[in-house]
Amino acid sequence: MAEYKAFIPGVKVSGKAIFSVLEAMKGFDANASELLEKNGIKYFINEGWYPQQAWLNTLKDIADKMGEVMLFNIGKAILSNVKLPPGIESIEKGLCLIDVAYHMNYRLNGKIMFDPFTGIMTEGIGHYVYEKTGEKSGKVIGLNPMPCEYSRGFITAMTRHFQPLSEVILDSNVKNKKDGEDSSTYIITW
Repeated sequence: MAEYKAFIPGVKVSGKAIFSVLEAMKGFDANASELLEKNGIKYFINEGWYPQQAWLNTLKDIADKMGEVMLFNIGKAILSNVKLPPGIESIEKGLCLIDVAYHMNYRLNGKIMFDPFTGIMTEGIGHYVYEKTGEKSGKVIGLNPMPCEYSRGFITAMTRHFQPLSEVILDSNVKNKKDGEDSSTYIITW
């Protein structure tokens, strides 16, 4: 598994997730629309669906041109734009359902990759796995092609929705996707 490389062809990402790029890049010199178009996402509409690899290529271009802080900001903007599962009423519930939320915003062969009515999750984009590590701590392992700082931003937005002073850091004690590993681990405290 590699950062910025879709696991399988044919996966599409929700325009609502992509909208976070436009939102996070407002006021910067770089034009988000131009970066999206350069990677094949033309005529963007919020309700559309776009190739995951084009989305990942856009995120890579943003990281190269503007740095990982922008990826973090885009990840944080995701929470206010995407579809979320019902029942998220606490920080731990949010972290437990982060994988479901991830899958609800992707589709394969025209079908959303998580069906909330049947509970069936379609494989093909990887996962976010939450594990409680203490009374007010946990970790999320990202086994997916999303860039580390983007994921950290999304996890941060989820935790700060409930605990404004929560902290999410990339675990520097283990190798991660930036190092060519299959996953990245995020340590969360609140």
